[in-house]
Amino acid sequence: MVALLNPESSKVLTIVPELPERIDRFQKYRKEIAMKKFIPTSEMNRKRRGESLAEMVVVMSVIVGMASMSWPSIRSSLNKSQLQSAAKQVSADLSKARLTAIQTGVPQQFRFQPEQKCYEIAPKVVGDLNAAAQEVSTGDEGQSEEESLVQGELSEGLKFIIADAKEEQTEETVLASAGEWSDPIIFYPNGRASQATFELEGDEGMRVEIRLNGMTGTTKLGSLHKTE
Repeated sequence: MVALLNPESSKVLTIVPELPERIDRFQKYRKEIAMKKFIPTSEMNRKRRGESLAEMVVVMSVIVGMASMSWPSIRSSLNKSQLQSAAKQVSADLSKARLTAIQTGVPQQFRFQPEQKCYEIAPKVVGDLNAAAQEVSTGDEGQSEEESLVQGELSEGLKFIIADAKEEQTEETVLASAGEWSDPIIFYPNGRASQATFELEGDEGMRVEIRLNGMTGTTKLGSLHKTE
């Protein structure tokens, strides 16, 4: 502290704090103000966390709402894709059966379980001639009838359907009226096959037709359609 005295009266005129002390106090005050203004308190942090959680809940609710609205369309597209893929796989297996019959000289038969998802392809031996052909074709490779049996299954939710016969069918052609397995579809060594039509059905009644041309032994897939 500095005291200013009147030399004539010997009285204290004024007392003035030292300048450095005042500067220090002012700087400390400014720092305190800055900290209170720019550094959030714990209460402010809690408030901001609460606002962030509320915003997240709102965003998640919007996402769930949009997903629930679009899910039926997405599910329908997935079902159609699954059904088409299964039809292509069955068609490929039928083509392999035809090729096997041509290469080995042994007729091959394809059959399935109506209203189920299982199917199989196996050699069909009829009479001594075919038995001899099978013996020749499998003798070198050492394959038995069981080893040449091909068993397959459709994807979950899919099944085989016996198509309604719109034209007259012969005995060797196809389609079982009832029973555990359908009547066999035969592929012959000359490349021909049984004339046959059957369908695959998926969810929501969606179906795809598989038609087999008896003269050429080739398969053709129909377009997707929904049963009434």
